[in-house]
Amino acid sequence: MNSVDKLFKLADRFARKISLGDKLPMPAQPGDVADALEHANLWSRPDDIFPLADAAGLDANVSVVLTINLDAGLNVTFGVQTSPNTPGGAAKLKALLTQKYSVPFKQAIQTWFTQNKIIPRPVSAGWHKFGPAK
Repeated sequence: MNSVDKLFKLADRFARKISLGDKLPMPAQPGDVADALEHANLWSRPDDIFPLADAAGLDANVSVVLTINLDAGLNVTFGVQTSPNTPGGAAKLKALLTQKYSVPFKQAIQTWFTQNKIIPRPVSAGWHKFGPAK
């Protein structure tokens, strides 16, 4: 069997899977993280995050940008950027977010990825931005 015949057989097999409604696995995208957390009612949590920012010692005049970082093993870490730069407060907020959210986020993402045939890969998704009113 030559390589062209093999390609035709493979194409036929994929066409059958698609026609039967099987979803082909796709690599993770930032939107998949948001979808997983929205489905688990964990995405929109600003009222839960404000007390953590206060506990981290971040003043009301500090702008904060939070990201959710996912590795290939679906381990969740958080990125915290502050303006003006407050490394101590950012590190403390990151630790508090990790303590409170990393396990439930990982469980929600694992469930969603399995149900939707999403292939884990490192990805970052913007989560929240907050700071002083302009």
